Amino acid sequence: MTLRLAPKDIVTQSTSPLLATADWWERCPLGDIAQVTNGAAFKSAKFNNNEDGLPLVRIRDVGQPRASTHYSGDYEDRHLVESGNLLIGMDGDFRIARWTGGRALLNQRVCRVQVHDPDLYCDRFLEYVLQPYLDEIHKVTSSVTVKHLSSRTLTDLPIPLPPRAEQERVVGAIEEYFSRLDAASDAITTAQTRIEVSRRSVLTEAFAGQLAPQDPSDETASALLERIAADRGTEPAARVGHSGPTDLPLGWTWARLDDLATAEPRAITDGPFGSNLKTAHYTESGPRVIRLQNIGDGVFKHEDAHVSEEHYLSLVRHAVQEGDLVVASLGETLPRACLVPGWVPPAIVKADCIRVRLHPEVNSSYVNFALQHPGLRRQTATEIKGVGRPRLGLKGIRNLAVPLAPPAEQQRVVTAIEEHYARLDATSQATVATQTKIEALRRCVLSEAVTGRLVPQDPDDEPAAVLLDRIAASRPLNANRRRVTA
Repeated sequence: MTLRLAPKDIVTQSTSPLLATADWWERCPLGDIAQVTNGAAFKSAKFNNNEDGLPLVRIRDVGQPRASTHYSGDYEDRHLVESGNLLIGMDGDFRIARWTGGRALLNQRVCRVQVHDPDLYCDRFLEYVLQPYLDEIHKVTSSVTVKHLSSRTLTDLPIPLPPRAEQERVVGAIEEYFSRLDAASDAITTAQTRIEVSRRSVLTEAFAGQLAPQDPSDETASALLERIAADRGTEPAARVGHSGPTDLPLGWTWARLDDLATAEPRAITDGPFGSNLKTAHYTESGPRVIRLQNIGDGVFKHEDAHVSEEHYLSLVRHAVQEGDLVVASLGETLPRACLVPGWVPPAIVKADCIRVRLHPEVNSSYVNFALQHPGLRRQTATEIKGVGRPRLGLKGIRNLAVPLAPPAEQQRVVTAIEEHYARLDATSQATVATQTKIEALRRCVLSEAVTGRLVPQDPDDEPAAVLLDRIAASRPLNANRRRVTA
């Protein structure tokens, strides 16, 4: 971590309206009104997932309802946290959140911020105003890998100091507005959940033959498999065993990905392992590397990684072309696949990504949708190995069985799914836009709050300057500290 500016200068030079203050407010260093306690470097050998000992609040747990890890070793009482404590993650995004998971231990790279005297400073006011300051520090902190925040930076941070009574009025007004925004946000979350349920329902109906019209005159799926086998010079595909529904629509059959691939020797293949492709081989431009990060749930995600032309040519046997399927063999949700768009090649797949090149008479979009079918994911659960790093190997992906419709019906199914998805996407985009407006309103409320425009002044309030003197008097070591006027 490299912090190029002192905390006071960061605030002085910031143009963020969330770091402004009302003219009648003061500022004081965070360390004058609160104690910052760093977490301990607990020994990982004592970490466990069987609830032995106390929950351990790690940086990934900040903002979560509970800790995912327990610690069974010795500890000091100063590293205990309780529900209601304010915690800050000191790596990555510098996030502040109130802990709600009960008594726990504070791990390294997480700190607790406790107001010394609630009669001098409102803990809830601090929670609302501090995040924008952390964001500003994050913005000016340079880092090669992960950004780090120091407790010294925190304690020196000049935070707003309104009159104590005004702090309470501001908090009350913020919470009144935020409660309404929270209700709207919850409604958006409910709508988004319903959209995802609808997507799954569309797939369920599609692969039960209920979404697109059927035509008895269509060539059957079994006939298609026979033609693919003849084209490849192999025996017709054997009947596929599966744990899915047995009552497929008329003319449909179950088919393995291996039986739907082209005749080329490496039609289904994984990416290079070992020393053939490392992060050190990546370049700023050139042919792409398709990684797990690129494989969305049915869609290709734009995450750039490149290698040189020379390195690409040495690994060209792992190359993809437009329309290829790329299937993740590692991850929490398996199988997970996407189609390669036309703008991606030249590209190669990385380890843990399986390239599947389907026969030209198989609709690749149809198979891509089939791999998202919740029923298919249930039937492959027994093929997945590993707990911490679930994996579906190359053999398991070759043997993935999909409900195969007749060739003409495949296109009708794809068209019907895309029409339903288009409507759901439009609704989803509307919810995202609404959520963006809600977040903008939150920022507006905070901006009005910190500039003194959210609540009326009260001439009977103790002035902030007098409060600042009382804070200095209550902290003997800081009594001679100069006022912060940023």
